Amino acid sequence: MNFRMMTAGIMSALILAYFAYGWWSQPPVVSYDNLRYVELLMTAVSSRNSAQVTKVESVIAERHRTGALSDIELDPLQEIIAKARAEDWEQAHRQCFALAEAQQGRRRPRDERP
Repeated sequence: MNFRMMTAGIMSALILAYFAYGWWSQPPVVSYDNLRYVELLMTAVSSRNSAQVTKVESVIAERHRTGALSDIELDPLQEIIAKARAEDWEQAHRQCFALAEAQQGRRRPRDERP
């Protein structure tokens, strides 16, 4: 195998790994009906209001219990809530913003569109 072919193969593998990492590291798609809870959590976190975070947490837990919020949707919300509980408001806000921003332009099933 010559050097050019080996270099091209390595470069192709690196490019593929870069795009795969970007795709897998994105926050999950939040269903249309649950987007408002991302917004409510962002408001509670940005205002550094622990009581609001607790209220949003209870609503999110109830939605999860009834099946309206999936495990995949719940995980990033719980991470944000844990940061807020630890009073790491900056990191909680960054994670919340990243989750909200990741929802832009994401496809959702047809039955969930307004």
